[in-house]
Amino acid sequence: MFHSPTNAAENAIAEQASRWLARLNSKDAGEEERAAFAEWLAQSPQHRLEFDRVQALWNDMEPLRNHPSVIAELQAARPALRRVMFNLTMRFSFAGFAVVLLCWIAFQLLPPEFDAMREIHTARGEIKTIALEDGSVIEMDADSTISLQTGANSYRIRLKQGNAFFTVAHRPLRTFEVYVGHGIARDIGTRFGVSIEGNIPVVGVLDGEVEVKNSRLAFLPIGQAKRLMAGQRAALLESGKIDFLSGDLDAQYAWRAGQLVFDRTSLAEAVQRISRYHDAKIMVDAEAGALQLSGTFKTNDLQAFLWGIRQIHPLVVNNSDGHIHISAVPPLYIPNIAR
Repeated sequence: MFHSPTNAAENAIAEQASRWLARLNSKDAGEEERAAFAEWLAQSPQHRLEFDRVQALWNDMEPLRNHPSVIAELQAARPALRRVMFNLTMRFSFAGFAVVLLCWIAFQLLPPEFDAMREIHTARGEIKTIALEDGSVIEMDADSTISLQTGANSYRIRLKQGNAFFTVAHRPLRTFEVYVGHGIARDIGTRFGVSIEGNIPVVGVLDGEVEVKNSRLAFLPIGQAKRLMAGQRAALLESGKIDFLSGDLDAQYAWRAGQLVFDRTSLAEAVQRISRYHDAKIMVDAEAGALQLSGTFKTNDLQAFLWGIRQIHPLVVNNSDGHIHISAVPPLYIPNIAR
């Protein structure tokens, strides 16, 4: 059963606990705040007790707070709620406390008001640049798809397919978030790229900082929200862990300049990447696909790519009516004549 605060000290702790609950559930909570929350919990057993009670109440109210009609009413009442919340205290009976807690936290967690979502897709061979109203720029690789929502002080972008690169204008009061798979990349004023590689979200930072975390975890353990610094690149694993990757970031985003740079890349992956820029159907057999490829190729010159790979490896390339098949040259048959 939920315990109602009975004195000023308990009121203050309960209010702090509810504020922590709202903050930790928000998209703005970073690793430093989570460390501060851990310190607050360690200050007193009463802090842990009140937080557990507030969280239990919040969880019990999940069917109500997630109901579409409740969300709609809270959105409509947003201006009035803002005025009322400043005048409310925690000196209520259990019922009054529960109502105030629900309203206050729900108000804090109301999703920002966004314009209608628009989906943007690039065709094979097409690279698109999108200029946003705040001066930020999105560059989309070929055969990529994003959805874009604009709010008063925020941008919400979801990469659904392919690769994208973001040059974000510095706006202290604006949030810029990119969702990809189960991960979120939150800009802190920077240039960074996001891609989907083998169904795994990957984020790389050329300048500035980006905070990355798992969008499926409401309460992230300390250390699972990370900041990527300039020059760092990481995969966002489904478990919530961050797997830092090596490699040249300029080479990773060379597609922006019409180039693909491979460094001991499997031929299968290289073929997959260059296929984004051409309508031809390219197939590569397993043996050939396992071969490694290093070099720089133009995205718009498929013939040069096919010629180049044959100079590096013994390959057979058959081209028929826009269908290209790449296979390894079979080894010469040498009969065993030893008796």
